Amino acid sequence: MQAYTIFSDFLGENGRAFFYRVTGVHAGREVSTSAVVSARSRALSDEELLTSVQEATFRYFWHYGHPVSGLAREGFGWGDTVTTGGSGFGSWSSWWASSGDSCPARGGGASLPHAGLLEDKATRYHGAWAHWLNGRTGQTIPFSKYDDGGDLVETSFLVQGLLTARQYFDRNTPAEAEIRLRATRLWESVEWDGIAGSRRATSSSGIGRRSLTGR
Repeated sequence: MQAYTIFSDFLGENGRAFFYRVTGVHAGREVSTSAVVSARSRALSDEELLTSVQEATFRYFWHYGHPVSGLAREGFGWGDTVTTGGSGFGSWSSWWASSGDSCPARGGGASLPHAGLLEDKATRYHGAWAHWLNGRTGQTIPFSKYDDGGDLVETSFLVQGLLTARQYFDRNTPAEAEIRLRATRLWESVEWDGIAGSRRATSSSGIGRRSLTGR
């Protein structure tokens, strides 16, 4: 069964008609097909283009989040490799989608699907998370030979996204109260002062990234 339910066709050419159908394939054989539908491409206004980009961004995080943890995958086809900073970007996108009709995030019960693994299972380094994690186990996946510990840049992106969600989801409901509590706990569990002054942090790439090796 196909795991992805969203398909976007960016054509780059206006004023043309395009025709689509969905075909079911099993064991390399076509077993079913839908009716043919058509659409015509056209120029978008600035507002329509912005909405389209916002919707596509949210769909990536919502529909393609890791099936166990909900964390954002590093990219299409990356399996269990999830990214902490990218998961923060997903949290940023949640408030926009929840403010409209394009997503069930608020109307269907708001949540931070990735917060459980981040808080309960993920390997931590003075409270910081690694750049990459295994989306099933929370174990660190090395980003490079010298970047296999806590990543303060990615941790900061993640926490910024959590705090954005905390600020937006302000209703007096159990689900949104839990978002605020979890976001606060995760933010405050990072040893920001200790990390910033730690001599145990090492530069791994020459561009200012710091990989923390202690716990």
